[in-house]
Amino acid sequence: MNKIVTKLKFFFYALCIFSFVFYPGKNTLLSLYVQDPNAFVQKKQLQFIPLPLAHLIQNTEQPYITASSYLVIDALSFTPVLWKNENTLRLPASTVKMATALTAVSLYPLDASLTVRTTIDQEVLMGLESGDKISTLNLLYGTLVSSANDAAYTLAENDPNGVSAFVKKMNVLAQDLHMKNTYFTNPIGFDTNGEKTTAHDLALLAQHFSTVPLLMNIVSTRDITPSNLTYTRWYPITSINQLISTVPGVGGIKTGYTEGAGENLVTYYRAQGTHPFIIIVMGSEDRFQDTRLLISYLDTQLKYYSLQPITAHLKSE
Repeated sequence: MNKIVTKLKFFFYALCIFSFVFYPGKNTLLSLYVQDPNAFVQKKQLQFIPLPLAHLIQNTEQPYITASSYLVIDALSFTPVLWKNENTLRLPASTVKMATALTAVSLYPLDASLTVRTTIDQEVLMGLESGDKISTLNLLYGTLVSSANDAAYTLAENDPNGVSAFVKKMNVLAQDLHMKNTYFTNPIGFDTNGEKTTAHDLALLAQHFSTVPLLMNIVSTRDITPSNLTYTRWYPITSINQLISTVPGVGGIKTGYTEGAGENLVTYYRAQGTHPFIIIVMGSEDRFQDTRLLISYLDTQLKYYSLQPITAHLKSE
């Protein structure tokens, strides 16, 4: 009997509370809800802090740059700072190997055993021998540090569907990055019919490349001696990028040269040791000097404008 009485009391109290809250007469809670349905919704405040905007402080005379095309962008916002013929079609040379490396990283584990099948004997080489087995990571060092053609080709050749399928993946990457004026025909950067890109497109590729810490660590390496998987051969390699370890703030990324392309260079540079920029020079007579001049100009003429934070209210449901 006591249990029944207790249940009846609980039901009565619950009915009273329900009637007080939802009775259609003069009800404070209900009136507040009708006036402002959001009154009982918890609100969360978010603040958006825009990145500082890079801008040249004055229109002083720019340095003489021998490159036929060049582009300097703020790497965080992709804001252009300096440019010349940035959309002119040019041959990419070994800057292609940025796409080769990105495709390889997406295709193979770093410790995968890749087999050397074809020995390339043109231009810069790592010294790989047919039948040798070497890890993806060590091939990436060869491809990006010394720009070894045999290392880049081995990465492509180990695609289950062959080199052409690997190059197709490189072009899919270019499309995904909106590199509208780029087409790759080989993983090395040889001058072949149809191979093309622009300084603007290379900047898009470099910006994406710079978001992969592993690859940025590799391209900032000056000297390294990787081995094959059986530790029977070692391959001493040295970066051909003269700016690494000589110009503070430079962390790679990729050199390129052929007779048809001239001298190309893609550089990742942290101005004042903090703010990142990507510098592209193409068709240069002296890619390293051109880049040094652009870096010096940035250091003396660049200023950062801070934008006002934007506050927004979000509903928490």
